Amino acid sequence: KFQGATFCCRKDWFQFLPKFIDLNAERLATVSVHSYALSVCGGKNVSLAELVSQKLSPDGPQLDGLGVARARGVEYWLAETNSVSCGGAHGVSDAFGAGLWAIDWLFNGAALGYRGMNFHGAGSGAAYAPWSYGAGDVPKVHPLYYAMLAFARTVGRGAQAYILPAGSRLLDVKSSQHQLSVWSVGHRESGVRKVIVNHRDIAPGAANASVTVRLTHGVWHAEAVLTVFEAPSAYATDGVRLSGQTFDGSTDGRIRGTAQVVRVVAKVANEWRFEMRPGSTAFLTVCPPNQPQLCYQA
Repeated sequence: KFQGATFCCRKDWFQFLPKFIDLNAERLATVSVHSYALSVCGGKNVSLAELVSQKLSPDGPQLDGLGVARARGVEYWLAETNSVSCGGAHGVSDAFGAGLWAIDWLFNGAALGYRGMNFHGAGSGAAYAPWSYGAGDVPKVHPLYYAMLAFARTVGRGAQAYILPAGSRLLDVKSSQHQLSVWSVGHRESGVRKVIVNHRDIAPGAANASVTVRLTHGVWHAEAVLTVFEAPSAYATDGVRLSGQTFDGSTDGRIRGTAQVVRVVAKVANEWRFEMRPGSTAFLTVCPPNQPQLCYQA
């Protein structure tokens, strides 16, 4: 079977995608589209504040063929994506804020139904590259790659993970900051629930956020663990930390340092409270009943 097509750039082409899939489904393993959040093509300007807005999602006409693909058993891929098309923008695509954007972009894409998402530019030196190479081929890992790694760790392997639908009444999250998004991942086999709170307030002097996560259904152990994705500022290109670990100073591409995990205990049934920095992402893993060890293995 074939990767049947990569549809890009001309929005009017997407209207023909459902018919193309239907006519060729027997020969297709996958079909794919391109989608970027922003663009500097043709001399356009973009800002980091624009990238971390809440309105960006890989949807629109790119999804025209998704329903037919599902019905015919063809995987639907976002085969080329990134923050800013035409090579990215320095100070935007290579900044920590692009990692905050990517957290939402990845979870949005998975929730929409993409079976895979390929980020363009790896190792190329483009502003949006997840990593690049310096003198002596020493790798430089950029904030985007941390976000990709965080997503992969959160979802995990296999077909048992699922994303709780946006707006679900099973989850209530409150924050003292308004510019945030919330995702939740469950695991059918282990019962572990992970809640992702992505704060994208990059305004100078923004205060720490007080966050309350409450599960409104199910019987859960009181214990949870918290890890954080953060950097000195939204514009930082160094000093990025995922669970306290960093690629800074790595000469072989391996993450460095000891993973930092904070234990959080519910004082009210099914409710956990914590503080987080503005412009950061918190990953709260809630333990199933009587199995707190699963929080540390997931």
